[in-house]
Amino acid sequence: MAFYEILGSIGIGAIVVKILDVWWLQKIMYNNDKQRWVLDKKFDIFSKISNDLISGKGWSDGNITAERLELISNVFLFASDEGVAKELDSFYRNTKISLSQSDGRFQEARNHGCDSLLAEARRVHEEEHIKYQFLARKIVLMLKNDMLG
Repeated sequence: MAFYEILGSIGIGAIVVKILDVWWLQKIMYNNDKQRWVLDKKFDIFSKISNDLISGKGWSDGNITAERLELISNVFLFASDEGVAKELDSFYRNTKISLSQSDGRFQEARNHGCDSLLAEARRVHEEEHIKYQFLARKIVLMLKNDMLG
């Protein structure tokens, strides 16, 4: 009889362990998988937008493509700090406006054929470009902090 009691308690113990596994451990595993997926997605988005910012390809021409807009919107979805996403959105909008104005000054200087106007337009354009390079690096650091934080 003791043998049956031992087998019964082992069976009940196995059932209890399986219930704990299904009820508790599966939730933990699901949450870990979900968190890993979010971090992987966040890393992918942040690395693409960081590459875009540092290389200057995505903003130096003043053109905001559909792919770039998708990246910016994904930053809004995945960034822990809403300020990062707002800064990024503001950066792209301001660079587009500023660089369009700078291109207009270049065109005006070329139309007038005035070397001094052309030199001034070039100087202003270079200053704007340096300003936006600095802001781009600042945003990349903000993305890094958001990723690690």
